[in-house]
Amino acid sequence: MKTLRRKGAEARVELQMTAMIDVVFQLLIFFMLSFKIMAVEGEFNIKPAADATTASPLLNESLPLRLRLSADDSGQLAKIQLNDLTFQDWPDLHRYIVQLVRPDANAVASPSAWEVVLDTDPHLRYEHIVAAITAVHGHVNDAGDILPLVQNIHFAPRR
Repeated sequence: MKTLRRKGAEARVELQMTAMIDVVFQLLIFFMLSFKIMAVEGEFNIKPAADATTASPLLNESLPLRLRLSADDSGQLAKIQLNDLTFQDWPDLHRYIVQLVRPDANAVASPSAWEVVLDTDPHLRYEHIVAAITAVHGHVNDAGDILPLVQNIHFAPRR
């Protein structure tokens, strides 16, 4: 800041706008150059459940995999069933999905058009729904690459 004094006049402060504009532009350029656009972790295509009255009548015919999660009275997972197969735990389901979708688990290839319909009990705890999505969505191969499995996950309409 520059202060000008004249005889018999009050002190007047004059701002140097050039330096302030330079600093603002330098900050703007710094933030533009340091901004990184990153893919959101865990982003996948999930469609919420529709009402049974508005659901498509072809829903059960067009989707090949139906994952049924049954709960006991306390909301804990009681049974994992994929189409007609029953699984003991999430690793068993995941191994089956990997073999089904990617016979060569180390191959880096584009994911196929597999779809899973999640049919859950209304009082099932959310942690089990997240575990189901994790089991069918993707896996890490021996080289450390993340390989997608099932990209389209839908929730079945309430019965």
